Order: sequence, then C-alpha cells, then structure tokens
Amino acid sequence: MPKGSRLGWGINASGHANIFGDDKLIGSVVYGEGIASYMNDGGTDLAPKRISPTNAPIQLKARALPLLGVMAYYEHHWDDHWTTSAGYSMTKVDNTNFQSTSSYRRGEYASVNLLYTPTKSVLIGAEFLWGKRIDLSRASGNDPRIQLSAKYDFSASL
Repeated sequence: MPKGSRLGWGINASGHANIFGDDKLIGSVVYGEGIASYMNDGGTDLAPKRISPTNAPIQLKARALPLLGVMAYYEHHWDDHWTTSAGYSMTKVDNTNFQSTSSYRRGEYASVNLLYTPTKSVLIGAEFLWGKRIDLSRASGNDPRIQLSAKYDFSASL
C-alpha cells in the first residue's frame, strides 16, 4: 500500500439567478483533488498510483484523486402555496488503475417534486428521485424512488 500524505484542495462556485417572478435557477460546480469525503457520494480521497517504470517492480504512492461535481436545479412557484423543483447533479472521480474495480467512478442524481404549503408552518409534498452509480469497472445500478414528506414547524407564527 502507498504511504505518506497528500494535500487536498478544491474550489466551488455556486449561485442562483432570479428568472420570472419568484422562480430561480440554482447551480453549483466544484473541482478539486482529495475532496471526495466532502461530497455526498464522492468515493475515495486517496488512491494508489504507480510511480515505477512498467518493467520494474511495482512502487506505489498515494494520489489525491481529482473530482468534478455539478448541480443545476430550477425552482418554480406556481402560486403562493404550490412550488416545484427539478434538477440534476453529477459527481465524477478520476480513478487510478490500482483501485478496486468496485470503486466509485461516477454518480448521477435527478429529482422533481411538488410541494404544497397551506400555511407558513405546514408543508406537504411528493418527490420522484432517480440515482445512478457507476463503478470503475463500468458496472452500474439505478435507484428510482418516490418520497412523500410532511413538515410542521412548531416555531412558525401563524
């Protein structure tokens, strides 16, 4: 196994733009090395990398893995009580050849919801979510699901 340590770094840019009325376009981009543990599904921060010539005995060192993450969502306000958000996000890791074939390579996530807020303290909603994981070996799996939510805010004033 490789020994030593590596310096990780990352840069993130995010923001939103008001589009029509209360509607918003929300986005984020992150890139860095050794930052996977800061991502929801990011994978591994450090992985072994070969430093010896191909015809010599294998010598490995730790490599801080590069990672790219992007996210874009649109939030639409139908009226004072109904809202919808829809969007997509992706995380991609630049793996090494010495990682396990089941190592995290890429993840994708998309969702769309419909939320109803009859008062300031009550929220009810439904959401469809889809996720996909792709391993270093290119094996993949999908995870579609539906989520129902209800929230009551005890601190909100009516």
